[in-house]
Amino acid sequence: MKKRLVFALTFALSISLIAGCGEGAESTAEVRTTAEVTTEAVEEGIFQEAVEVTEVASEESSEKPSEAAVEEPQAGGEWTYGDYSYPGDDTLLGAIQNYMATEYSDYYAPADVVIPYSRIVAIDSADENDVKAYGSFWIMTYNLDGETLVNDAGGKYPGCIHLKKEGEDGYSVISFDIVEDGSNYDESAKKIFGDQYDSFVEMQSDDEDNAEVRREFIYDYVSANKIPVTQYQDYGWDPVSITP
Repeated sequence: MKKRLVFALTFALSISLIAGCGEGAESTAEVRTTAEVTTEAVEEGIFQEAVEVTEVASEESSEKPSEAAVEEPQAGGEWTYGDYSYPGDDTLLGAIQNYMATEYSDYYAPADVVIPYSRIVAIDSADENDVKAYGSFWIMTYNLDGETLVNDAGGKYPGCIHLKKEGEDGYSVISFDIVEDGSNYDESAKKIFGDQYDSFVEMQSDDEDNAEVRREFIYDYVSANKIPVTQYQDYGWDPVSITP
């Protein structure tokens, strides 16, 4: 409102001074108060016209922001294909996969795609309220580079995931016992895996099987989400085809 009033008063005052000067070189311009100029401007419609012009300019500026104010989306730094969702039919494995993506992906820098994978040693389903899945559970993040998923980061979480049966086929994760790092690793693993410890150690040493399981999970997710990639690549290694 203050801008509009100043504009109107300035416009009206300029009209008054021009008219006064036009009477002759020897004439002195009439000295008038602000109130008098404002009153005359209102009576002649000048003030209203100035306000209308200002309102139109204000509306146009709010409807059409400058190009500099429009932020373009940045490449990378976001998951291009959205949050991970297990694409298969195995409801127990799906609960594990979705849990890992939800609970552990935030520990890593944002990337285009996050694809967890699970290597399960054994499942104890004797108690529907405490189904136990023993294995190694991975989180891997990738950035899309042409037809290649370039590995950005990842981590392995060996241990036992506890689940609860939900309805006829559903499951929900209730807790996760993770093997400790460092000097307590073996002792912790033996305590968590119990009779499955030897199978766990054998699985851990099978790099070929680990690579195949990882490839299968990548392929299933890429196919389900129609991501245009044919391979993945770890830093310092050649690309690996995801085609079966």
